[in-house]
Amino acid sequence: MGRRMLQAAGAAVLGASVLLAAQPVAAQDSGNLARQVERLRRDLADLQRYVYKGGQPSATAPAEGGQPLSSDVAARMQVQITQMQEQMRSMNGQVEEVQHRITVLEQRLDRMAEDLEMRLLNIEDAIANGASAAAAPPAGRTPAGNGAAVVATAPVIVPALPEGTPRQQYDFAYDFLKKRQWAEGRAALQAFLEKNPKDDLSDNAAYWLGETYYINKQYKEAAKAFLEGYRDYPNADKAPDNLLKLGKSLAALDQPDKACTTYAKLLEDYPNSQPRIIKLAKSERQKLNCK
Repeated sequence: MGRRMLQAAGAAVLGASVLLAAQPVAAQDSGNLARQVERLRRDLADLQRYVYKGGQPSATAPAEGGQPLSSDVAARMQVQITQMQEQMRSMNGQVEEVQHRITVLEQRLDRMAEDLEMRLLNIEDAIANGASAAAAPPAGRTPAGNGAAVVATAPVIVPALPEGTPRQQYDFAYDFLKKRQWAEGRAALQAFLEKNPKDDLSDNAAYWLGETYYINKQYKEAAKAFLEGYRDYPNADKAPDNLLKLGKSLAALDQPDKACTTYAKLLEDYPNSQPRIIKLAKSERQKLNCK
């Protein structure tokens, strides 16, 4: 390879690196991008081996045909190598960004799975009991001989959040809900929100806090919790869910006008919410004959 061919090869490798860096990250697969970086690294190594001798640019390294590289050509090649190294650093940064986005998507999928799981649990309760889980007698209630009920109120042991990451603490609280231990779950969620008010999982925790009331038909407390969840996290994924359940809680409290206003706000402010949310909000408005 003569001097012109060497320069052309260096320019081609550099051009390829620039082209790769210009591609939208969202359209690239993390593994594919990593392979592209590796290929560029190998090309750079080949170019460096040709230009360098003993770790320094060589003005006398023989090119194909026996012609040595001039110091000017070696300097330009060094500039190209430096540029290629910068491009590789940029591409490594893009790989890290893709990996971060994958992590965020995995977290969102975890939330969706949690939502689906809890909704299925509620449906199972409704089928088994003919109503919501709240229709079951509270723990400690035993029938008296005359048909009346004697209530033995057991103290609720407030669970302490474990040491660990916010995700581990959130899972700890959510496990109580899966066991239908609503009081314990509520206490754990409240503790989570006090300790992690700005965490990415806080909007989820606020929503499930409202659900611990709603599923037990404590609609006044549920409405307050859903309203606070919406006000504290208006831009979070759970904001539309909070408004939907706030509307249903208000309707259950015989406040149809406020419920209609809540549904209208949901549809106006969050038109791109999940189709399920939009459909339920419109259905609830029809039930209440909202204007």
